[in-house]
Amino acid sequence: GGLLRGLAGDLFPGAGRFLHELRVAADLLARGVRVPEPLGLVVEAVGAGTARGWFLSREVEGVEDLGEALRRLPPGDPGRRAALEAAGRAVRRLHDAGALHADLHVKNLLVRRCTGEALVLDLDGAKFPPGGLTREQRSTQIQRLDRSLVKLTVRTGTPVSRCDRRRLVLAYMGEERPTTEESARWRRKHRAHLARHRLGWR
Repeated sequence: GGLLRGLAGDLFPGAGRFLHELRVAADLLARGVRVPEPLGLVVEAVGAGTARGWFLSREVEGVEDLGEALRRLPPGDPGRRAALEAAGRAVRRLHDAGALHADLHVKNLLVRRCTGEALVLDLDGAKFPPGGLTREQRSTQIQRLDRSLVKLTVRTGTPVSRCDRRRLVLAYMGEERPTTEESARWRRKHRAHLARHRLGWR
């Protein structure tokens, strides 16, 4: 995956990465984090120490990723607000369980149409930092997710307002609020990252 995808395709060095994702998913499910229920793996040895694998989970019906939900639900629709807030709460549960997601963006958050519940996908590369996540790590993860909301607008024209983005962040934060110094520092960092990413998206 990532930068090596063009060279390695779907091959990985052994089965360790697949097993890690299965363990993380099972661990998070046991901790009350909403993830698709892991059922097992299929791993195929290819040769020269490489393998390809498939992660198996129980089917989740009646869901769409957050990006699809925002494309379907017009601004002002109560379902749009519910989807954003559910996504924020789902990420907060993930972080409170001690997990750092490796690729947090709108397509890795599933929203149930009927209940508004959100689930977290793609735990490949997720890890449990000793002592849990720091406030900086949490901030970096939320900024990454916020960038994916901005990217959705730039790439697809889907209207995602500042109010939409704020709703997700506030749902994540709950009753907690950053200090004035933290807020200013995080905003400066986020603006710089957004400016750089916008150039790449265009």
